[in-house]
Amino acid sequence: MEMWEQKVRAVVEKAMGVDRNDVFLVVGSRSREEIARAFWQAGKRVATAYLTFMEDYGGRPLTEMPSAFKEYARLVKPTVTAYVADVQPGELPFRKAMVDLFVTELGARHAHMPGIDADVLSDMGDPEEVERTTEFVYSRVRNAREIHVSTAKGTELHVEVGKWKWVPEGAYLRSGWMNIPSGEVFTTPTNVDGVAVIDGSLGGPFQRFGRLREPVRVVIEGGEAVDMSGGPAASELWRYLSERPCGPRVGEFAIGTNTGMKRILGNLLHDEK
Repeated sequence: MEMWEQKVRAVVEKAMGVDRNDVFLVVGSRSREEIARAFWQAGKRVATAYLTFMEDYGGRPLTEMPSAFKEYARLVKPTVTAYVADVQPGELPFRKAMVDLFVTELGARHAHMPGIDADVLSDMGDPEEVERTTEFVYSRVRNAREIHVSTAKGTELHVEVGKWKWVPEGAYLRSGWMNIPSGEVFTTPTNVDGVAVIDGSLGGPFQRFGRLREPVRVVIEGGEAVDMSGGPAASELWRYLSERPCGPRVGEFAIGTNTGMKRILGNLLHDEK
């Protein structure tokens, strides 16, 4: 718990910039109650802080925004918010509505932590170091227009960036919203060709697979996945993408910059950094 307190204080005070002028609202889930309370306690040190739990507004999964939740948030009028909860299928519409309520309507800055757990929290890098690393990586790739990725596991990708800019997402949340843990430099590729071998995690509706037991091999041509192999995870991913408009399209190329993340947990919130 002592390590948690240090990590959480760094996130709240450094990364999120919470101070005495803020009203800080933590939205937690009962399965992550200890972590949610740690964020609330850290917020209480420097600001007016409130804590509420999703289960107080209905049974999980919450598939839509409860009116009582809206009323509570409007009453509190937070300037900074944090979502500290597990992930359950079907709750994406609630999370989207929550971010819109906090950021767009109430003008708060929002730290989004779906799927956070003790392991993710313990691996978080120091915000100042993450920021420095992000700035360094950005300085190296900001003018890059072509990238070649090769790994011992079989990944061989040729990525074209073209006219699109690179975006650095460091450690500091000063407006809008951001996933935490943070730390990446990303862009939208204009074209990708080659093979990607995924041996970490998939995330989203495939979070239940955790750390992949069998790598997923993705063949990419002209910026779109055209074939996948690698067991049940590959079959489900291919079906999921094929059923959605532009699903097979490669939409992002990112380089993780969170120096605290030195292992694969099977949690995309952590692993992609």
